[in-house]
Amino acid sequence: MGWSKRWLLALWLGASGIMLTDARGQDRAPAVRLGAPITQAPVIVPAGASTVQRVQFQQAQPPTHIVLVQGEAPVPAPPVFPAGPPPSAPPPAFSGLPGSAPAAGFNPNQQLGNQGTTQFFSQAGDYLGITGCTPGRRWFQSDHGFDQMISPVTNPFYFEDPRALTEVRPIFMYQSIPGSNPAANGNMFWYGTQLRAAFTEKLSLTINKLGGISATGSSYPPLDPSAFDSNGFSEFWITPKWTFYRDERSGTVAAAGMQLQIPTTSNVYQNTGNLGLTPFASVGQTFGRTSYGAFNTMGMFAYEFGANNQRSDFLVFSAHLDYDIANWHKIYPFLDLNWSHVTAGGNRVSGLNVEGADLVNFGASNSTGWNQLTLAPGLRYKFSENIQTGVAFEFPISSPTDTLLNFRLTLDVIFRY
Repeated sequence: MGWSKRWLLALWLGASGIMLTDARGQDRAPAVRLGAPITQAPVIVPAGASTVQRVQFQQAQPPTHIVLVQGEAPVPAPPVFPAGPPPSAPPPAFSGLPGSAPAAGFNPNQQLGNQGTTQFFSQAGDYLGITGCTPGRRWFQSDHGFDQMISPVTNPFYFEDPRALTEVRPIFMYQSIPGSNPAANGNMFWYGTQLRAAFTEKLSLTINKLGGISATGSSYPPLDPSAFDSNGFSEFWITPKWTFYRDERSGTVAAAGMQLQIPTTSNVYQNTGNLGLTPFASVGQTFGRTSYGAFNTMGMFAYEFGANNQRSDFLVFSAHLDYDIANWHKIYPFLDLNWSHVTAGGNRVSGLNVEGADLVNFGASNSTGWNQLTLAPGLRYKFSENIQTGVAFEFPISSPTDTLLNFRLTLDVIFRY
């Protein structure tokens, strides 16, 4: 480009800047401001030379990375002991194959000679419920892991709930005697209470029979009318009980115990023999749960025998089935079955072939093989888990002429902790 054309271009750009300034206002600075033109010396290119120069690029070097490696600390120097290194501890006792877990109750900090003792007491504590109880359980509190169940109403002196419970349970029983019975007729009553105390979820104590008994009507030889047609303090029955199995997930609970039957007064034959012993086992199970409710069943088996030969010996069996309506834990219709069988008659009353089951042990000499089988529908209602009541109507399905039970009404109220 010649010098004349460059001057014309500079003048045109300057004029354009002035016009833009006037058009946009004096308060705004131009986007580009050009200085005064500077004269440069002309570039002289020799003839035949190229105006294109070769440009060389250098390849960029990759960045340098610093790698940090954490090494192990140097091995410290061994300590110096004034009298040599300390004696090494003996290795723990070996039990089982290499890699196997130590035996239950093993304590590595205890002398080996005491390991068996520790294991024994640990297992004994679990079996008796002294250890491993439900967290937060209070002293003497009932086992509430099976609150969907109910205690049986009928045969209350034998039919022991397998759960460990703390409660007061007043009971009233009315029983009519068949008029065709060869030994007696009329009515019998029992009124009193039961007491239970749960020391742990597995150990408990039950006072099964604490109250009075009366009989009204007539009795015939070989019974003594002055002894039978009377009223007095009933036998005193007490039972230590061990709930040896309980599984809340499966709804299963089982117990065993030994009932002690202590004679009291001669009235209504409540002083037969000097002691009755009754080992028993009972079990409870929940099953068939639906949105409409669930079934609960209980069973009990016992054998009563006397410390001497005055009392008659019994086999006793009871079965219970109830339905927890809508899983409310409120209303429970139930059906109970009770059976008593004399395996060996006593020798207190000669010539008598009738026994009194759970109310009276006559010690009847001719009662071996005697049976009493009863059926009892009923209902239990829970106002709460702490207050409950129940009623049952019991009648024999065996020959009523061979028993003292023509009909029985049982009422109870439970005040449970």
